[in-house]
Amino acid sequence: MNTLEQTAAVWAALQKISGKELCRDGLPGGSQYDLKLELRVTVDGLAWSRRMTALLVVGHESLRVTSATPNAAKLLACILGRLNRQTREKLLRELPEAFAEAGNKLPEVDRVLLDASESFLKRLRAKVSQTAKGLVSCQYKLIEI
Repeated sequence: MNTLEQTAAVWAALQKISGKELCRDGLPGGSQYDLKLELRVTVDGLAWSRRMTALLVVGHESLRVTSATPNAAKLLACILGRLNRQTREKLLRELPEAFAEAGNKLPEVDRVLLDASESFLKRLRAKVSQTAKGLVSCQYKLIEI
């Protein structure tokens, strides 16, 4: 095994491990960490080591505003609730059958109905605010051993 292969194996393992072990909630927004790291690893019995310094910076939380249409299942349930029982049962029975018969594609619809549906969805669009965690950046420098 060559040094490049060892290095690739170490960084790949650390990436997979860190992805599972990271507790993002443990890094408060606006924090900063000055790290000195020393890795001593054995790859298939061969020693590998690196030293480095790193500055980890955690950005502040921010409020993100997007627009979205309502949940599709809830919207469909609202529409179905406005139909009489007979029409609702027929639709729930026939549309999935037509979908399957068309190779898992919705059946063709009248352009006027499609335009009306698109306009309807635009009118149901609403702004949604959510808090987003700040970005985490890391500047590091390898130190020769």
